[in-house]
Amino acid sequence: GKHLGRMSNRTMSPTATAALVALVSIFCSPCSRLVSATTGVTRGTIVIERGVDSGKLTATLDATEFADDQQADECTFDGGIVSLSHPMSLKAGDKFFSTGQLQHDAISMMIDEVNTSPRCGIEVGGKKYGLKLTTYGDDSSKAKVAAIVENGMVPAIGGDDAAANFWLGPYSSGLTGAMSTYANSTNAIVVAGGAASTSVFKGYPTIFGTFPPTAFYLAQAIEALAGAGAKTVASLWEEASFTRGVCAALPTLAEQHDLVLQSQTEVPSSPTGEHLDPIASNFSSPANDPDVVVTCVYDQGCAEWIASLRRSGWTPRGQVFTVCIGMDQFVENVGTDAMYMMGISPWDASLAMADDVVGWSAAEFAERFVATTARTPTYHSASAAASVGVLIQAIERANSFDSDAVASVLSTEEFTTLYGRLSFNENGQSKAPSLFLQYDQNITVQTVYPLETRSGDLVYPMPTWEHRDCSLLSTCETGSEFTSSGQCQEDGACLCDSEDAISSGIGPNATCVVIPNEDMTYIDSALKVLGIV
Repeated sequence: GKHLGRMSNRTMSPTATAALVALVSIFCSPCSRLVSATTGVTRGTIVIERGVDSGKLTATLDATEFADDQQADECTFDGGIVSLSHPMSLKAGDKFFSTGQLQHDAISMMIDEVNTSPRCGIEVGGKKYGLKLTTYGDDSSKAKVAAIVENGMVPAIGGDDAAANFWLGPYSSGLTGAMSTYANSTNAIVVAGGAASTSVFKGYPTIFGTFPPTAFYLAQAIEALAGAGAKTVASLWEEASFTRGVCAALPTLAEQHDLVLQSQTEVPSSPTGEHLDPIASNFSSPANDPDVVVTCVYDQGCAEWIASLRRSGWTPRGQVFTVCIGMDQFVENVGTDAMYMMGISPWDASLAMADDVVGWSAAEFAERFVATTARTPTYHSASAAASVGVLIQAIERANSFDSDAVASVLSTEEFTTLYGRLSFNENGQSKAPSLFLQYDQNITVQTVYPLETRSGDLVYPMPTWEHRDCSLLSTCETGSEFTSSGQCQEDGACLCDSEDAISSGIGPNATCVVIPNEDMTYIDSALKVLGIV
């Protein structure tokens, strides 16, 4: 069936206004030919359309129905409609659903802002064009993405009745790679906001990515940790092109910064404690005990790894993740264990620049994203928004919808976005470096490196589990009616402030027990009577 609903919560102008519309269609039998019976892949495909109405939806309304300030919302799209299409993980059971939603919502916000006043679409050849976004549910499946693209569900160049057609990417390098070969063969422009593996882009001159290459992700983190005194490092990665690619850069980086790379371990896709517990136990051995662990996994794997560290009773001095830092769901899953965890990101909300398309700063985008979605934006969100922004800038600078003309602008010029200043290397990937992030004791993300952009100081080594539990769960540092206060130590014991107190317990049970001074001159009264007698 088809469901039509209005996506804007404000009243629209009666003339050529940008009335935002979402069309969600669940196709069953018509799509059954698209995908073979692959495990985890459904035959029906969710399709969401988000675009503009030229004004006919409100044409029967009288102007007096609207307040004076609403009359300024009029937009005229005399050139027609430009189509932007992409796959994305849309179902709660999809592996990349959480991150996919962060990206899809950011893209939708950009589309809405561009389509409404004061921007009123994009301008080419002196005419204004509205944008129509079509999103296809990809089930987090490479097979599904390939089927969507190759069977024409995503309009190819020259397809449907749009004035022009362009593609955005899904989330993950694997899924984006599943569409890149076909996109290149049709000369379609793709700006991917969720892929970092160079193989997705190399040799494809019309495909661009707003993530930096996987080989560059860890550079700032390893440099900072080596400077803080780390000497050894170990890595583990989830079986996937992005995660494998990020951790694959570690041997070279370790050598550059005089770190000993103790081990490299691959785990299956979507690892659980069954896969991770033996690795954590091995790391905890005194013969290993790496200073830093780099864990290249997607968001589900982050919580699983922390749980394995907890069960092993071992704490690395530095724990670096590739994806999870800054994600609300990560903090919801691990709670206060998120404190001092480290990560890498190409973006931070403190970046001081305004987007050339919508005018938002990074901070304003973050505020709007929270207001719109009730979630905190991550670099995945900002990257997805920037994928729309750079494409629009390139089209308008080229003053053309021709793929070669737009690709030429993308490959040679710099673009100012809410994600930062973007330009692309010879493979079509972002040249922007990553930032090194860490949660502070209030579970607030801080940029800790490079130093010129830091918002907080790197905490290395990070506190042990026992130290954290002592600080958060015991009465050590606060004292009580029957105990004295003290300071939690790395081993989880309480160093008592009072000389009359004795430390007892560790971690959540750490406390300072007060022992009253004994009066050594005391003589019991019964003994006094006996002495007199």
